Amino acid sequence: MIKDINEKRFSYSSLTTFETCKHGFYLTYIDTTDERENNFFAEYGLLVHEGFELFFKGELEAFELADFYDDNYDKFVVHSPPFFVKEHVYKKQGHDFFENFDFVKDNYEVLVVEDVYDVDLLSYNLVIKPDLVIKEKSTGKVILLDYKSSLIYKNGKLDKKKVEGYRKQMTMYATYLKTVDVLVNEVWIWFVRQPDEPFYRFEISNEEESGVVEWIDTTIKDIKSEVEFEPTIQKFFCQNLCSVSSRCEYFNQ
Repeated sequence: MIKDINEKRFSYSSLTTFETCKHGFYLTYIDTTDERENNFFAEYGLLVHEGFELFFKGELEAFELADFYDDNYDKFVVHSPPFFVKEHVYKKQGHDFFENFDFVKDNYEVLVVEDVYDVDLLSYNLVIKPDLVIKEKSTGKVILLDYKSSLIYKNGKLDKKKVEGYRKQMTMYATYLKTVDVLVNEVWIWFVRQPDEPFYRFEISNEEESGVVEWIDTTIKDIKSEVEFEPTIQKFFCQNLCSVSSRCEYFNQ
C-alpha cells in the first residue's frame, strides 16, 4: 500500500500505466530511477510535437516546418522501429504532412502551448499538459487541440478503443482547464499520419466529464489499496513501448 498517496502527483499517463501494467507503474512511479528508456514511437511523436510547438509559439513559419522536420529527424528518432514498421513510410508521412501544412494560424488566438498545470481533485494532486488551446477569432470558440502520430482508422474502420482513450485524456484536460478559467468548447485531435481525415472533433458532454472524474478517483483509490503490483505481460507493449522493461524482472525472465 502507498501510504503517501496524497503527496504524489498523478497524470493521465500514470493512471493508464497502472491500468496497463501494475508492475510497470510500480517501477516507473514508486521504485523510481533515472533508467527510463525511449522508443521509436515516442521519439517520432516528440519530433512532431516540437514542430507544432515552435509553429504555434511563432518561432517557425508554416513554410519552414518540413525543413525543420527533415533536418531534425535523425536527432530525435534514434531508436529503430519494430521489425514490422516501415520507417521510411513514417518518415515520408511526417514530411508530407508538414510540406502541405496549411493551417491559418491568424484566424485563431493562441491561449496555451504545452503549459503544465497542477490541479486538485478530492485531495489528489494531478498534473496536465495540454498540447495546445486556441480561440477562434470569428466565433470565440475555445478549442483544445492534441497531436497524435498514431492512426485511428484501420482498413477503413474506426479504432473505437483507441478513440475512447483519446477522448478520456482530452476530457480530463478540459475538465481541469476550468480551474484556470479556460473553458473548452470543442476538442480537435490532429492525426499527422492520416492525411485524408486529419481531425477527429468532438464536444464533451456533462456525462462524459462526470465519468472521467469518477475514473480518476476510482483508479487512484485502486493504486492506494494495491499491495502486490503484479505484472501484465503483453508482448508488444513490453518489447516496444514500456520504458522500464530493461529492469523488469518479469520481462527478463
